[in-house]
Amino acid sequence: MRVRPGDDVTLYSDCVWKTGWYPLWFRNSSCRHEPPFTISEDDLIGNRLPRYSAVLSPSNKTLHLLVRNVSESDLGLYYCALRQNKITSHQAGIRYRDVYQYGRRTFRLSLLVALFCRELNWTVIKT
Repeated sequence: MRVRPGDDVTLYSDCVWKTGWYPLWFRNSSCRHEPPFTISEDDLIGNRLPRYSAVLSPSNKTLHLLVRNVSESDLGLYYCALRQNKITSHQAGIRYRDVYQYGRRTFRLSLLVALFCRELNWTVIKT
């Protein structure tokens, strides 16, 4: 999905909420040196990431992601998942682990930049 700097974009989730499962979003950055970024339901509802917002769709029980004022730092591959914290008991004690169910949709955000040259009357589109 190509966007212009400063655009707002909504990424639509196909992860359907279930009892005991929590929605989240992942972003794998386009930059090689940046670690994957996780956006949890708590981050969205608690407004911890001001440019990212939750868009709840009660009819299909999904939590979409609104990215406001897109910049280069937002570029990358986004995908949704549901997380459940599994608790099991073992001889050594109680064990906690996260279990994930991933959606089928992915969104690659990239910038569409138009450069205009008035003197030569031409436009170059960089993607």
